[in-house]
Amino acid sequence: MTSAEPTSRSPYPNAAVPTGGLKKKAKTDEVIVKLNGKKLRAGTVPWRLVEGSEGKIEVFLIEGINTPGFWTFPAGSLDPGEEVSLCASRETYEECGAIGPLGRFLGVFEDKNRTYLFSMRVTRVEDEAEEFWHDPHSSYEGSGVRRRRWFTSDTARSVLKKDGPAMLDAFLAVSVHQLLERRRMSPRSHLQVLILGGGDDLFSSIHGHCAGRGEILPASL
Repeated sequence: MTSAEPTSRSPYPNAAVPTGGLKKKAKTDEVIVKLNGKKLRAGTVPWRLVEGSEGKIEVFLIEGINTPGFWTFPAGSLDPGEEVSLCASRETYEECGAIGPLGRFLGVFEDKNRTYLFSMRVTRVEDEAEEFWHDPHSSYEGSGVRRRRWFTSDTARSVLKKDGPAMLDAFLAVSVHQLLERRRMSPRSHLQVLILGGGDDLFSSIHGHCAGRGEILPASL
């Protein structure tokens, strides 16, 4: 599937493509992970280099199941006990079938939820020739069928909804060279730890422990 010539034939002929107005599936509080009253989510900006170009990048977007015509980056809720980066990879595959290594951490985006965003260099897309993808874990009632498509950064900006443009800006602020860098750990590398909760006492204890052994990086989490 290319950004210019998507396939419009659905591989799910018995599943109706949604046109909006769907209800969300009910969830119990036991399966919702929250921090300070906000649901925790994780996702990615899936991307690829365009073959034959000099550093031109395309991003992989999904159409909102309940908002036809508006597109977004794949992201979803953390499962209880799930690590943030694993959630980002899992949700990306579930929502659009894209697979690849996570790269840069792009930041935290907040509205009524709290979303942790990573870059992902896509190495494979399941059923790539098809524009339609079935998301079996969609939070909305119905078939779970959505569209997915490659976009240039300029085209993506015009169709992204909500905080999508801000996520795109965070991604584009990273150079292609940095996106292509492979992370390596060495004895001199700094280990970065993301603390999602636990209270002031736990944070103070960890802060003091780390301060005596290395640098504490500023964060905007």
